[in-house]
Amino acid sequence: MSKQILKGDQIQLFINNNAPLWATSHTLTLTGNTVDIATKDHGSWGASEIGNLTWELTAECLYSDGDYDDMFDRMVAKTKLMIQFAKVANYDPNGLVSTGGNVQAWTPDVQSAKKGYAVVTSLTANANTGENATYSITFTGAGPLMPVLPISDYLEMTMDLDTSRTVLFEVSRGDANIKIYNANTGAEIPTSNDEGVISYTGRDDLNDVPVRIKMDGSFIIDMNAGLGGNNITINMSTVPSFLWFNAEETGIKDIIFGNNVKSISDNAFDNRPGTSDTALRYKSLPIIPPTMGHEGLGNIAEVISITVPADTLDAYKTAWSGYSSATWIEE
Repeated sequence: MSKQILKGDQIQLFINNNAPLWATSHTLTLTGNTVDIATKDHGSWGASEIGNLTWELTAECLYSDGDYDDMFDRMVAKTKLMIQFAKVANYDPNGLVSTGGNVQAWTPDVQSAKKGYAVVTSLTANANTGENATYSITFTGAGPLMPVLPISDYLEMTMDLDTSRTVLFEVSRGDANIKIYNANTGAEIPTSNDEGVISYTGRDDLNDVPVRIKMDGSFIIDMNAGLGGNNITINMSTVPSFLWFNAEETGIKDIIFGNNVKSISDNAFDNRPGTSDTALRYKSLPIIPPTMGHEGLGNIAEVISITVPADTLDAYKTAWSGYSSATWIEE
């Protein structure tokens, strides 16, 4: 495989999917903090192993009112930010500023991105006479810095986009990078994101169209409006905790785990008081049973049936022992 050597200009810091303007340099540092494990058996040699990992990202930028003030406010408020260190997908050696003075926007190449939450821990402004004002900023990781999930990891749903509704997803906690596509044509369906509410504007031409949703990140997501159909296929390697479906409004009754699923997190289908998230049928396609977290399918009383591949029933009942008394189907 050929490897392309990148220029520093082709790599950017993105904060909440936007690249601050006028940056002159970025430095990403990962540190493996060592733990001393030396014993008598090591003789006169020291011995260490890596304990936890920490990371920070620093940037040098030209001072502009909007960007500096925004970072100042974020630091004072101790706001946790989602940041990405990524190759620029739409990089142009001619830059972003056109002859007309208009500034466009860089977008991240998600396949190369390293993504995580961070807080601003240092902000230094420099204003020297006769020179451009600058500022330095340090982001310190508040959790893991990870590659964006590969494109094969997605949540897929076939549904009727209800043209009478607007709100499609409400991200209750965490970060969800969600994109919606027409499953027939592959065309992206426009949405907007206003402080965690992923909105779809009803369009008659999209009614009854099979839709694929791709997402990455850690999130609690409440799918409670604008949905139709009765099944959802999840094809993520790890099914996250707290995927909530309001069965009364969505009509979803069947949950299918695709072949990419390796594990199901604790309370993946946990129920909220006062909703109709009940009576779900589950079907799992992998030959090797995914690992099952605590009440991953919700309360056993709300599981109608579990369908698994032929000749895997015993393996599934062992791996999903919390649901051994459910109604099992082999096919």
